[in-house]
Amino acid sequence: MFFVLHFFSGQRRPGDFQDWLDQSLAIVHYPVWVISLDVAIDAKLCDLSSSGGVARWLDLAIAGRVVMVLAGPPCETWSVARWNGGSRDAGNGPRAVRSSAQLWGLPDLDATERQQVALGNALLRTVILFLAAARVFGFSAVMEHPQTPAWMPDAPSSWNLPELKLLARAGGTECVHLDQCCCGTPWKKPTRLFAVNLPELGRLVSRLPGGGKCRPALGHRHVVLSGKGADGTYRTAPAKTYNSVMCKVLADAAFGGIARFLHGHLGVMAAERGLPSEIAQLHVPLDHYDPESWTAWTHDCARATT
Repeated sequence: MFFVLHFFSGQRRPGDFQDWLDQSLAIVHYPVWVISLDVAIDAKLCDLSSSGGVARWLDLAIAGRVVMVLAGPPCETWSVARWNGGSRDAGNGPRAVRSSAQLWGLPDLDATERQQVALGNALLRTVILFLAAARVFGFSAVMEHPQTPAWMPDAPSSWNLPELKLLARAGGTECVHLDQCCCGTPWKKPTRLFAVNLPELGRLVSRLPGGGKCRPALGHRHVVLSGKGADGTYRTAPAKTYNSVMCKVLADAAFGGIARFLHGHLGVMAAERGLPSEIAQLHVPLDHYDPESWTAWTHDCARATT
């Protein structure tokens, strides 16, 4: 049995990454299970900020049981929407907590900000660990995060971290630009998909309108993802969830990578193994679809405060 791990998946929903990939896998009967990992699903098994929680999945990867990892680590503390020129004045929104010179966090954070940055750092380090493991052990991995804001060079970007720059120079990797409006969202949200051992992803993104890059000819009018709406919620909130088109692109790329992987493991179809019970409980079917509970969770894999 092999696994696709989707870190920070959020609640299950129709048209999500797992939904699309499960449909493709069901047709060919590959011995692959898609596991959506989020504390909204299981607070202990899906805690990717703890060494014990991470070790379980890393051990599976080292043992050759993981064929792909998809991860969009929390971007709240990296978002250009909170940069505001680096102002430490809260104003109408959260203060900047990082800068281009201090990517892992500013020194003068208050207690709440320190906790938020520490969690974001721990989860991002987990993703970097799995990207590096993918290079060593040969499975595929994708990290999704906001694109470097070239129009705001002093703003922080995770892609300027030395660890990610080093990985980007390695063979078998690709940086894929995607403006999410090309997937049909009302916002542009420039995004980078960093792919390890997954050449299918760049090819599929290139088939989107504009080749995945917003152009005047597409006639897009974008919703601005900054500030708060009339209901008091941040306008960035709806953009935290991948829409169905983006999920299908990611799932189709994953399926291509899985087919390649299994082609090199011709004996797996005859040697399918059972699923460990503690992992089986994380394979959440869509009959658990519960949109009423979504508002109780934030995208940084932590219970929302009231």
